[in-house]
Amino acid sequence: MKPKVLLIDDDFFQIRITSRYFQKTGWTVLTAGNGEDGLKAALTDRPELVIVDYSMPLMNGYDFIIKLHSAPEARDIPVLMLSGCEPAPEIQKLTKSDSAFLGFLAKPASFIDIEKHILFSRSYKNATR
Repeated sequence: MKPKVLLIDDDFFQIRITSRYFQKTGWTVLTAGNGEDGLKAALTDRPELVIVDYSMPLMNGYDFIIKLHSAPEARDIPVLMLSGCEPAPEIQKLTKSDSAFLGFLAKPASFIDIEKHILFSRSYKNATR
């Protein structure tokens, strides 16, 4: 079975580009246009990786991560944050307090940098099993 990645971003162009990359590299891609829909999808579909934008309507990326990882069944889902803005101070707290938070990458992030985080995520999941 193909691994699943959930892409959460209110920028349709960003979703489309990133979706194509993941589909070409063998992933099943799930998408959501805001944090609330993303949270529902993550809790229902249990992806192997979530990539979330910071600045979105209804629920920002930080609040999404806090809510996702407060659910016992989802606390180990690795999340990578991508954003066009500078990381907010609360993102530094996540880096220190949330072991499933893979970090922050500024947009436009290269797929090489994203792949590095994915490799880390797989290593993380294998180490915690």
